[in-house]
Amino acid sequence: MLWPAASRSEFVTGFEISESEKRDLIAFLGSLTDGRLLEDPKLSDPWTAR
Repeated sequence: MLWPAASRSEFVTGFEISESEKRDLIAFLGSLTDGRLLEDPKLSDPWTAR
């Protein structure tokens, strides 16, 4: 069920996806976060000289 929202266009009606597509989407979104990159000390401060 879609709840009405003041900021949502009347043209946005939603969509349905299969369980397989849902798993693929979750895997893709998880791939956008790289823990090694986030925890690497040499990349933690963007203002240090390289």
